[in-house]
Amino acid sequence: MSSLIERAQERRAAAWNRMTEITDRAERDGRDLTAEERTSWDAAEVDLKEATADKDRAERQAHLESEARNVQPSPSAPMPMEQEQRGGTPADQEKRLNAAFSQFIRRGIDKLPEEERGLVAARWEERAEGVATGSAGGYLVPQGFWDNLVIAMKSFGGLLNEVGTITTSTGNPLPWPGADDTANVGAILGENTQVSQQDIAFTTQTLNAYTYTSKLILVSLQLMQDSVFDVDSFVTGRLAERIARIQAQHIVSGTGSGQPQGIVTGTTNTTTLATGATTTLGSGTTGYDSLITLIHSVDPAYRQLADTKFVVHDSFTAAVRKIKDTQGRPLWQPDYLAGGDRDTILGYPVTIDQSLATLAASSTSALFGNFKRGYIWRNVLGLQMLRLTERYADYLQVGFLGFMRGDGRVNDQKAIAALVQSAT
Repeated sequence: MSSLIERAQERRAAAWNRMTEITDRAERDGRDLTAEERTSWDAAEVDLKEATADKDRAERQAHLESEARNVQPSPSAPMPMEQEQRGGTPADQEKRLNAAFSQFIRRGIDKLPEEERGLVAARWEERAEGVATGSAGGYLVPQGFWDNLVIAMKSFGGLLNEVGTITTSTGNPLPWPGADDTANVGAILGENTQVSQQDIAFTTQTLNAYTYTSKLILVSLQLMQDSVFDVDSFVTGRLAERIARIQAQHIVSGTGSGQPQGIVTGTTNTTTLATGATTTLGSGTTGYDSLITLIHSVDPAYRQLADTKFVVHDSFTAAVRKIKDTQGRPLWQPDYLAGGDRDTILGYPVTIDQSLATLAASSTSALFGNFKRGYIWRNVLGLQMLRLTERYADYLQVGFLGFMRGDGRVNDQKAIAALVQSAT
């Protein structure tokens, strides 16, 4: 796997060098790019994007393989077996549960041996309100399945990797405090002088628990009975991908009414590009100037943190590659030049999230800040799954339905800023 990553990195470097050579030659000659140079530059950019995508895929696969080999129980997820399970380490118990859950997916709860049925039944969860019974609940997937689901979900939404996350065991409305103490300072205390008081002004908002569903997934009985077919990965992967897509959209642009509040919706700190920059970042140095303004609109206490970054749509990176600073240096730097494992813009790492808007009039094309401080996402319990056996029996199919609950809110306005395209 490392050789695939290295080859992709070499292709990225070669493509970027071709792009910079073309623009540098035109600048030295004091002219615009010729038609042939534009064609060559565009072709090199295509190579750069393809190599970047290959590198990202190889890195994700390597990460998945590593996680699969080293799955550890997470303290945020409830362990399914307590004192009632005698014998074996917690890791052994988790392995038995994973195996039983796999058989439950293939055969259903009624076809399992009594011992395995008890393991899976221990994962049955009722709705947090305590008023629903039976099919209103679901089987909470074991930790090994859950870890793989989380990895699959994060690969679909860049911001899912970046925001602050908490996990609660119930879905009751959760008051969440916020505080801005950046304006308060200490003082010199004179001898025999009483300490003055400066309270922290707390704000409070409520994190709810909206129910996300994967919608129904149908699997034929033939595939369910085929031991060669990896039905576990198929089912859990589809559940994760579908829920991840909608959650990623809501973390970016959720309305906050009947659904989570997205960062674009909730952020009040915005920088608007100059007039005319509707589908570009502007001409001359205007794009550079706007990005500098955006960066400095975030409080310095957050700008200096190691995990402060840009989050952008892929079309934004295509636009920013064409911009240089006042010294003629590209604002965008590929990871091998930036000295890290991430591409950078003006020295800050870049995360791609396709839930952000493409460059268009009045769209929010980029976010900047420390998202772990600026945004909070709440998960309730984990992903639950229903197996529907009888409903589609005449089609020789089994239905699977996944659901999980969550909510999100902007937590600190000074930690995040948004870049908005010009309206005209």
